[in-house]
Amino acid sequence: MRQRCLHTTQPAVEEREETEELIQLTHIIVDCSSFPYIDLMGVDALARAHAEYQAINITVFFACCKVAVRQMFENSHFYQHVPKSYMFVSLQDAVAQAQYEQEKNIRLHESLESVPNRFSVSSDVYFGSHPLLFFHYEINGNFSKC
Repeated sequence: MRQRCLHTTQPAVEEREETEELIQLTHIIVDCSSFPYIDLMGVDALARAHAEYQAINITVFFACCKVAVRQMFENSHFYQHVPKSYMFVSLQDAVAQAQYEQEKNIRLHESLESVPNRFSVSSDVYFGSHPLLFFHYEINGNFSKC
């Protein structure tokens, strides 16, 4: 960020370093309360957005859907693409579920980091002339042949 200084004893332009905190995006909550209705194009756009974000491990929740919108979701088979468990009555419910899932994932990663990982590679199975590699992993460090 560049900033002009008014004092003559300081340089005309002062450089300031800003530290940016990286935040991992895990959830997106779509507030549907302002949708009075939705057409097939809108349903398709929401389903595609859900699929695209799911492909990069971001969960999309939908909150506050009006009756007409929920009926259109039902009639257009939207729930074949988006689970009904991703639909919430209120924003607070969606936020609470997102926070719960984030905390659960953090606890899971912390518990996995505390366990010593041991891997081995086995290449004694062949597909044609190419060896197939099998990775054996056991928490206690003992490896068994498949």
